[in-house]
Amino acid sequence: MRKSLCVAYIAVALLLCASGALLMPFDRLQDGASEKRILAQFPALTSDGALNLNFPAEFEAWLSDHSGGRRQLTSMYGRLLAAIGTSSSGQVIVGREGWLYFRETVPDYAGESALSEDELTRLDCVMRQINDALAECGTELIVAIAPNKSTVYPGYMPAAYPHADAPSNATRLMALGGMRYVDWVALLIGHAGEGLYYKGDTHWNELGARYAAAALIREMAGGAELARVPDPDAPRHTLRDYVGDLTQMIYPINAPLEDRLVFEDDVLARYRFVGRMRTLEDINISTEGGEYPLRALVLRDSFANALIPWLSGAFTSVDYSRRMPLPLQNAEEYDVVVLEIVERRLRELLDAAPVRYARPAAPIAREGDVGAVAYARPEAGGVRIWGVVDAAPARVTECAVQIASPGKTAAYFAYPVGGDAGFSLLLSELCEGATAIVRFTGDEVITSREVSITLVS
Repeated sequence: MRKSLCVAYIAVALLLCASGALLMPFDRLQDGASEKRILAQFPALTSDGALNLNFPAEFEAWLSDHSGGRRQLTSMYGRLLAAIGTSSSGQVIVGREGWLYFRETVPDYAGESALSEDELTRLDCVMRQINDALAECGTELIVAIAPNKSTVYPGYMPAAYPHADAPSNATRLMALGGMRYVDWVALLIGHAGEGLYYKGDTHWNELGARYAAAALIREMAGGAELARVPDPDAPRHTLRDYVGDLTQMIYPINAPLEDRLVFEDDVLARYRFVGRMRTLEDINISTEGGEYPLRALVLRDSFANALIPWLSGAFTSVDYSRRMPLPLQNAEEYDVVVLEIVERRLRELLDAAPVRYARPAAPIAREGDVGAVAYARPEAGGVRIWGVVDAAPARVTECAVQIASPGKTAAYFAYPVGGDAGFSLLLSELCEGATAIVRFTGDEVITSREVSITLVS
């Protein structure tokens, strides 16, 4: 009898251990989309012609990600942890009263990612460079910064995360002025009591999107009255059928639902998609058919998903792009370019320069004594030139690079991106053996020595 119990115990234990693998053929819906990550792929036995020594670890990762019933167990675990105020996902913070927050927004909330004065002026320089480049071809630039949920609703964040008492990066950037901003931050904070964001999602809900779209459409049309501006006060009802992206990350299956607003005037059939459109997450989307005669390019992220119906219904032609670096090479084809970017991603604009040929700048009279390195590679039908100088002034307001090659010397405006003393510009061509002199203007003017440009593949 005792031996039989031991055998049964071992059999049950083995069956439980193998249950994940045994259930795999019956659980084929796992793709990682709900968790916003890519699941581990089945590893190869060989790598670069040799035995893959990492196979055991990679196989374990694959088995863990694809075991049958994993989503169900993950959801059960998520519910258990949420009940005690914590999260089963490293990307999600469980706040008060069921509110969820994206962990990447915590540095903004706590003031840990506040732009330094030097970073702020460089970012402003980048924005003005884009604005001036578009203005030369008759195109207007409008910048709309979508506030993080924790900016509009800080009161539901856990007490363990201290709230910075200083102005946000978005507010500080807009305060510098000099170009057209749509102040969504002040607008949405002013209407926060109406409930503008989903509890379980990173993004605003239909009401928040209406306020944002109405303000942006009016700015794009220069204040003209448009029939297609959404009305935030339109009659509405609710349907309890929405699952937020943060909710899905904690509960991959059987996620709790929350209310979705359905506006009774929400009829936007006067535009059509051009070409193939699979989802609102597509990299490129084009629409036509709106009422107001304006061609617009909207450089956007996922916050614009809910704006697409309204912008497309308002204007005759709208192209949407999620590409980075910012694709501005054909900006002259548009009347307006809108840069929509969420607050937590502002610093990304200092990583890489937009894709557009550089504008001529005033000649640099002589080289300086600061060291520099410069590189070049083919890009976007031209040549990208970038590098770094040994020192740059504080609070940079302008950057220029003078390129010298046999028979030609010309200076161009460059973007101060890629580090505190980095620069980048795009030219249509570059002769072999070209040299560069870099000039930064800020609290002082610093000019580099003339340096050779190294070609890289």
